[in-house]
Amino acid sequence: LEDAQAEVTRLLLSPRLARALAPDVKLKLPVTAKGTVSPRGFALELEAGRARVSARASFPEAGLLEQVELEATGVDLSELFEGGRPSQLSAELKGKLNDARLESLDGALSGQARWHEGDRQLAAATVRAGAERGQVTLEVLEVTVPGASLKAKGGGRADNVTLTGAFEATDLKAAARALAEFTGGEALPFGGSGR
Repeated sequence: LEDAQAEVTRLLLSPRLARALAPDVKLKLPVTAKGTVSPRGFALELEAGRARVSARASFPEAGLLEQVELEATGVDLSELFEGGRPSQLSAELKGKLNDARLESLDGALSGQARWHEGDRQLAAATVRAGAERGQVTLEVLEVTVPGASLKAKGGGRADNVTLTGAFEATDLKAAARALAEFTGGEALPFGGSGR
């Protein structure tokens, strides 16, 4: 059974089925998937409109991820969902998990994501982290939105983690507007700049 493998030639999630399963998800386009699935991993390609998502993982034993990769391009929320905003989302993520126990955690994660609306970048994020024998290291975490950026790094063990970082606001009013756009709420009455 461990060597069994299923070939998915075409799997379809229609907007009607998506609403039946999750009424709050107002999908406008069908999502199709194809690839292979086995007890030791999967490799799937998903498409919906211009959006393309590639997801791959291999897990030789339960609780272990030898490799996981996710790549998304061409994701436009207005094309996919009712009420979605025009956007171009892209992301790349790679990781592995050799030991999931906190005291001996071992693995790695790296990734980046970008969110654009037309020529305007709404957000960007980059992360690189690893763990070996329970010692976690956050090499870099960077998040940028219009008017502000956050950079952090650090490390430690499950019972003692130290993080250092810097928050820079070049335009708090723009940062407040960006936060309101993400959350769908009102912009906070901020202004100015600082570190």
